[in-house]
Amino acid sequence: MNNDNLQPSTPEKNSHKLRGIAGELTEVHELLSALCVELGGGGIVQARHLEPMLASAVPKLDHAVRTMNELTEDSEDDSEPPNPRLV
Repeated sequence: MNNDNLQPSTPEKNSHKLRGIAGELTEVHELLSALCVELGGGGIVQARHLEPMLASAVPKLDHAVRTMNELTEDSEDDSEPPNPRLV
């Protein structure tokens, strides 16, 4: 993907929120990758092994979605169109 022509439309004050979301989504990616390995191994997988991974990932995803929605709602007040990566 060529990002050379994309200009960030997020104000500086929101950059810390985006960094926080990036960290959370990185953790979620690691948890879901571990889940895929667990499920891809074959055999019987017990729910008690999966529940901690999902219990940790779901709130982080929910927080990321809520924060991104807040950021896009805030950007609707600006004259510039919202960043398509956040919509």
